[in-house]
Amino acid sequence: MKRLTLALVINFLCFSSFAKSNEPSNLSDISFSFDQSKVDASEDSFHFLRSFVGYYYGLLSKNSAILNISTKTSRTPGWCVGDSHAENYGILIQENLSVMFTMNDLDDSGPCPVAYDFLRILVSSRLYLPSINIDDIVKSYKDGLAGNKINTPSSIISLSKDAIKKGTDINSSKLDGNKLKRNKDSSEVDSTLKQTIVARLESTFSNEKLKVLDIIATSKVGGGSGGLQRYEVLIKNNENSIILLELKELVEPSIAVVKTAIIPDQSSRIKKGLQFTQGNGFSHYYNVFIVGGKSMLLRPKFAGNLGITLADSNSNDNQEIILFEAYVLGRIHAGSVNTKNYLADLENMKKSDWESDVDSLVKLFINKYDLLKK
Repeated sequence: MKRLTLALVINFLCFSSFAKSNEPSNLSDISFSFDQSKVDASEDSFHFLRSFVGYYYGLLSKNSAILNISTKTSRTPGWCVGDSHAENYGILIQENLSVMFTMNDLDDSGPCPVAYDFLRILVSSRLYLPSINIDDIVKSYKDGLAGNKINTPSSIISLSKDAIKKGTDINSSKLDGNKLKRNKDSSEVDSTLKQTIVARLESTFSNEKLKVLDIIATSKVGGGSGGLQRYEVLIKNNENSIILLELKELVEPSIAVVKTAIIPDQSSRIKKGLQFTQGNGFSHYYNVFIVGGKSMLLRPKFAGNLGITLADSNSNDNQEIILFEAYVLGRIHAGSVNTKNYLADLENMKKSDWESDVDSLVKLFINKYDLLKK
């Protein structure tokens, strides 16, 4: 197997007090169907925001006449990653075995006002790290849009080195001999569905004589994709490498309520999202299949694909990580907008405007979380 190399690609191409739960928001709430199991699985308001992406975009749509991001900018359309929160970024191993730090979740990506995408990471960051300076995040985002170079945080460099060591292998904890380990969240797949998955995989990757070793159905309660169907597939390729793939159900992206163009079909949407977040270097194991009548994203689950977990770092490191994520998001957005015009548009947003929007949304999310958890 080729050797992994460290090529940390960064997508080519006034502290404010934390809102208390008893402080009302000036925003109007919306009617929304909350899955109680996902509410129960949310540890705090930060995880609650993560779990209900559609609720966030619904609030922006409902309050477009109030929020500064809507009234003081032209809502520049572009390609949104959709669920841009502080733990949805990480290291992904590329086809050439280099590593890239980028946004790693495409479920809700699509055409929308890109400033809405950015506002989501501001809100999530303030929920997790109340003392974080919003103005610093805005500056990092603008640096990304402009293509200015910034230093990569040492914690992300360390994560990249760890990713290289782990490589494209499967985590040993996932294996039970030559089979996938079963647990309370997994179940067996019926023979007909299993044959469908095997046939599709072997046909798609016929040039590498792929062999399917095992398939299980899995589930996840929390997060934006909680409750969606998933399958884990253990394969062996023509290099005799054991690789773990995942099939993950795709539904209408949450940005649909604020879409600025027709949302492409699932296959085209995912491909476009991959190109904006990873360029053309993404793993060939990404694909979209129809399984059991559902569109499903096929993606590699390499041991070296490592996401950000803020709890693993201290507050100073987390601030650096979040600023870097905002920078990377700026680089991603630069691929779908006229950066000169968009940057000029963002100048209409003063520091107090950003703070006001973030504070209003933070208050609403805290209050809603507290209400639903009672």
